Amino acid sequence: MAAVAGLTLSLGEYARPLLLTIVIVVAYALWTQTRKRGAGRNLPRDLAGWPVIGSLLDLMRNPEEYLSAMADIYGPVFGVQLGNDFVVVLSDIGAATEAFMKHGNVFSGRDRTGAIMHSVEGFFNRKTNLYFGLGASMGRAWKSHRKFTLSTLRNFGMGKVSVEARIQEEVVAFLNVVRAEGGRPFDVQPIVVNSVANVICSLTCGGRYDYENPEFKELCAALHQLFRNMEVSGPINFCPYLRHLPPLRRIVKELRADSRRISDIMQKLIDNHVTNFDPNNPKDYIDVYLKKLRDRESDPQENSN
Repeated sequence: MAAVAGLTLSLGEYARPLLLTIVIVVAYALWTQTRKRGAGRNLPRDLAGWPVIGSLLDLMRNPEEYLSAMADIYGPVFGVQLGNDFVVVLSDIGAATEAFMKHGNVFSGRDRTGAIMHSVEGFFNRKTNLYFGLGASMGRAWKSHRKFTLSTLRNFGMGKVSVEARIQEEVVAFLNVVRAEGGRPFDVQPIVVNSVANVICSLTCGGRYDYENPEFKELCAALHQLFRNMEVSGPINFCPYLRHLPPLRRIVKELRADSRRISDIMQKLIDNHVTNFDPNNPKDYIDVYLKKLRDRESDPQENSN
């Protein structure tokens, strides 16, 4: 009885601080939502949602049907409160075209919240306080990288008949692995991922990798784990405070770790290219990028652009 009484007393001691913490968190979330809504002008009509979480529960059941039904009621442009964020939904081609084609400068930004922020942590330069690379940068840097990347990859055969030889080479390697299984059932997904990754590597890194190459296996495993965790980390995007809960806290930790692993592997690859760099004979995307950087350093006019 004494032990039970002690446990009850102990729980009673923590009940008040716990309740106070919950009240503060809810009040802060409501204040944040109200502040964000008050800051916006000319916002579209929005759906009524629950306090703090908004319409997240409705979207979790069947998002396509739910948003389609709401579009029938509110029109092609309407708002949805998802956790802390007020999200504008464009539900037809006309609205999407007007937003992204006629007002592309306004709508071409990249999200830097929730799981996305953690998934690109390995591509953050703390000296400049900027994200780097085609997948993580935004604004002028992203436009410059996108233009350069598309132009360079087309020169190496992307979207052309010449890339067929690279694909055929990978198909042969893929079929050899399948035949080696002797008709036994096996999980084909890792081999498919490796094959697609190898075609990309042949354009960007100068050649394909053996499926058993340790660094190649680590890179594919890190990418697979990163995308897998992003699939289940959706709630963090709209309710960032959920990242402190045990299940999601582990996912955030893995997202950061995998992002850094990918960055470290790519940095080793780049360092190897720097060591063997021949400006007169660029063999792949990385070589052309290194040549572009050196040209910018030697040409002030090029560097200013």
